[in-house]
Amino acid sequence: LSVGQAGCRIGETVWHELCSEHGIDPLHGGAPTGATGRWEAFFSSVGQGEKRRYVPRGVFADLDPRGISEVKKRNDDLLNPANFISANEGSGNNFGVARYGTGTELVGRVLEAIDREFSKGGQPAGVILIHSLAGGTGSGLGALLLEKLKEKREGMPLVCFSVLPGGGL
Repeated sequence: LSVGQAGCRIGETVWHELCSEHGIDPLHGGAPTGATGRWEAFFSSVGQGEKRRYVPRGVFADLDPRGISEVKKRNDDLLNPANFISANEGSGNNFGVARYGTGTELVGRVLEAIDREFSKGGQPAGVILIHSLAGGTGSGLGALLLEKLKEKREGMPLVCFSVLPGGGL
């Protein structure tokens, strides 16, 4: 689950690395000799034989549609287009807007996308959240999603990779 501009950009890189680790082409999701390792935890499989593709179980959410559309465009042959969820305008780097305003309109769609990925079977054992603690969407919507996931999937591991703002950059 990649949330906000930073989360989506880092998430994109994480998926490319996971593809490489499992012998999957990070551009198209193919694997001529089949995926390696425990790929089922991170990918679902579509098709058979030479047409078989491995699709990341990633969900990308951002209130600002511009950043998420860039990630979607670069990965349109790899990632599931239904798992890109955005609003019509960003949070303006405001935690409150993302947590208590526009983010509340998006949270249901994000949770539905996560449920869809879990319903595909395989072996997902938890949720990994990649987000920023600065700005608006990553922090505000990220916090809201953590609350909702904790309620909905009690006992399931939730792992967070959080980007902290750096000084002097």
